[in-house]
Amino acid sequence: MDYSTEGLPAGLLSAWGLGADSFALKSFARNLGFFSRADQQRLARSRVAIAGMGGVGGIHLITLVRAGIGAFHIADFDRFEPANFNRQYGARVETLGQEKTEVLKRDALQINPFLDVRVFKEGVHEKNVDEFLNGADVFLDGLDFFAPAVRRLLFRRARELKIPAVTAGPIGFGTSALVFQPDGISFDDYFDLRDDQTELQQLLRFLVGIIPQPWFKRYTLPQFGVRLNSKSAPSISIGCLMASAVASTEVLRLLLQREGIRAAPGYFQMDGYCGKMKRGIMRWGNRGPLQRLKIFLGERGIAQRERLFRSRPNPPTWKGAGPIPEDVVSYLLEAGLQAPSGDNLQPWSFAVEKDVVHLGLENSDPSFFNADGRAAVISLGMVAENIRIAATGYGLDTRLHEPTNPINTPIRLTFAPAGRLVDPLADVLWERVTNRRLYEPKAIPDYSLAAMTEAAKCRNAELHWATEPNRRTALGEMAYWADRARVVIKECHEPLYAAFRNNADEAREKGDGFSYGNLLVRVDQRLFLKITRPWAVMKIANRIGLGNMIAKTSKASVHASAGIGLLMIPDNSPLDSFRGGLAFERVWLTATLHGLTLQPMASLPFFWEIWKSQGEAAFPKEARPHILKSIEILRSVFPGIDFEQKGLLMLFRTGFAADIPEGTFRKPLKTFLKPLRSP
Repeated sequence: MDYSTEGLPAGLLSAWGLGADSFALKSFARNLGFFSRADQQRLARSRVAIAGMGGVGGIHLITLVRAGIGAFHIADFDRFEPANFNRQYGARVETLGQEKTEVLKRDALQINPFLDVRVFKEGVHEKNVDEFLNGADVFLDGLDFFAPAVRRLLFRRARELKIPAVTAGPIGFGTSALVFQPDGISFDDYFDLRDDQTELQQLLRFLVGIIPQPWFKRYTLPQFGVRLNSKSAPSISIGCLMASAVASTEVLRLLLQREGIRAAPGYFQMDGYCGKMKRGIMRWGNRGPLQRLKIFLGERGIAQRERLFRSRPNPPTWKGAGPIPEDVVSYLLEAGLQAPSGDNLQPWSFAVEKDVVHLGLENSDPSFFNADGRAAVISLGMVAENIRIAATGYGLDTRLHEPTNPINTPIRLTFAPAGRLVDPLADVLWERVTNRRLYEPKAIPDYSLAAMTEAAKCRNAELHWATEPNRRTALGEMAYWADRARVVIKECHEPLYAAFRNNADEAREKGDGFSYGNLLVRVDQRLFLKITRPWAVMKIANRIGLGNMIAKTSKASVHASAGIGLLMIPDNSPLDSFRGGLAFERVWLTATLHGLTLQPMASLPFFWEIWKSQGEAAFPKEARPHILKSIEILRSVFPGIDFEQKGLLMLFRTGFAADIPEGTFRKPLKTFLKPLRSP
C-alpha cells in the first residue's frame, strides 16, 4: 500500500518515533479488546467507498478512520455553506466555500497520515461509478436523501460487482439502517423502485422504506416536517451521529466477518428521544400490504398539499457579477407576491426596466377598508419589504425611491451589489400565512416579543403589546364591537363575500380570495355565509341578531390569543402608510421565524383612520356607536398612545397554533407585469 504524509509538519512523527506500522499500533491501540491485532491489520488493508461527505458521510469517514481502516474512496461535488453547520463534520467558518471532499480528506489525514484517500470531487455518475467502486470492500451510502438516481446507480452497480452496501438515514434523534448483500434482496426490489417512476414517487418509496416506525413524528414540528415536493427535511447532528455509529458498526462487521449481520429485508431502527429500538424484518419490503398502504396515503398527502398550498420556486443561481439576470428579478418579484393584501385581492403592478423595478397599484380593491387607497398602499409596502429581504440572498442592497404619494406614483426599487448579509427572514418568506385558529394557551417568550418590537422599530414604527389576560379580554370586547360595525356596512360586506371561494381548486384557478377551508369555517358557518351573501339577506340577519355570530367568533379568538400587537406609525399619510407596510411585514415574518402564527385585526384600524379623515358621516348610523365603543376600549388598554396624532396602522393577534389546512394562492407573475409608464 502507498502511504502519504500530506500536510504533516516535517519531522513531527519521527519525533515520536512513529513510522507507518508503529503508528497503526500506537494510534489505534485502544481499539484492542474490541478488535484483535489481526483485526486491526485487516482493517488497515481494507477499502471503503463512501458517496457523499455531508451530514452522515463526513462522520462515516472520520469514524472509520479512527477505527483503523486504511483506504477510502470519497465522493461529493458540493462545497461547504452555512446551512451545513448544524450537522456536517467538516463545516467550519474556515472551510466555507471549500470542496467537501478536500476538507474531509485533509481532516482524515490529520488523524492518520498514512491513509490512502482517493477523491471524486465531481461526485458519482454513470461514467465513473465503476472507478469509484473499484477495489472497494464495502460501499457506504452517505448521499443526500434527495438523490434517488445516483443512489440507485450505486446500489445496483455494487450488487453487480459483489460488493456489500450499507445505508443508514438520520431520522430525527435516531436512525434506521439496512445492509444489502450481493446475494440478498436488491435495493430496488426492497424499496420497490422502477425506472418509470417519477423522482417524487421514488423519494416517497425511499422515505417509507427507510423509516419502518415513524417515531420522529412525536416530536417533529409539523410546519418543519419532510416536504418531498420542495425537497426539504429537518436534520440534526444527533441523528447524523447515530446513523454513522450504526452504519459504521455494520461496515466493521462486514469487513471482519463478524456475527450479527442481518441483511435486508432485515432492518435496525432506534430513536434516542423516544427511547425506542427495534430489529425487524420487512419480508417483502415496500411491496408488502402495509407499506403499499403507507405509499398510497403518502401520495395522496403530497397531492393534497400541492392542491391546497402554493408552491415555492427554486431560487436561481447567480453570483452577483454583472447585470441582474431576468430569472433573478422574476424570483424577487415572486417573493414580493407572497405578501398579504386586503381580501387577498393583490392590487399591485410591476414594471421592470433592467435592474430597476417600479411598484404600483391597480384600482382593484373596492373595499370600504381601502378608503383613499390606504389598505392597498400598506400591502404595497409589504411587497417591497419581501423584495428587499429576498434580494439579500444575492448580496444585493435594495434602495427605495419613495414619492410623496405612492398611491398615485409607483415606488422605484434599485438594486446594488453591497455584499449584504442574508436576512434571516429570507427563510420564511414562503411560510408566512394568516392563521385563524384558536391559539394555544402558551405564553410568548420575552425574546420573541422583543424581536418583533425591534423589527417594527427598524422600519420607524412602534409596536405595543397586550399579553396580560385582563387586557386580552378587553381587546376581545373591542374586536366584538368592531366586527359589529363591520357587518352592518354594505361596502365591507360585498367585497369580502366576493372574495370567498368554494374550495382550494377554485381559489387556485382564480389565484385570489380565500377558500372556506382557509377560513376554517364549519359546515354550519359555511351555510350561514352562503345564505347571507346577498346584502339584503345580511341586513335581515343583522336585524334579528344573527350578524353577531361573526363578532362573537372574533371575540373568542382574540381572548384565546397569547398576545395582541398594536402597530403605530408617525402619521396617516400615504407615504407613512407604505412605510408601515414595510414594518408590518417585517413583524409578521419575525413572528413566523419564531414559530408564532398571526392574524391581522384590521377592522378598527381602518375604521378609525377613516373616521379621523372623513368624520362620522362616512359611516352608516348603526355602525357609529360600535366604532366609538371599540376605540374607547382600545384607548383604555393603551392609555399612553395618542391615537389622534399618530397613525393606527394595524392590530393583530399572535400565538402558537397548529398549521392551517389550506393556504391562499397568488395570480401568475405575468398578470402583474405592466409596461413602464412615460414620465
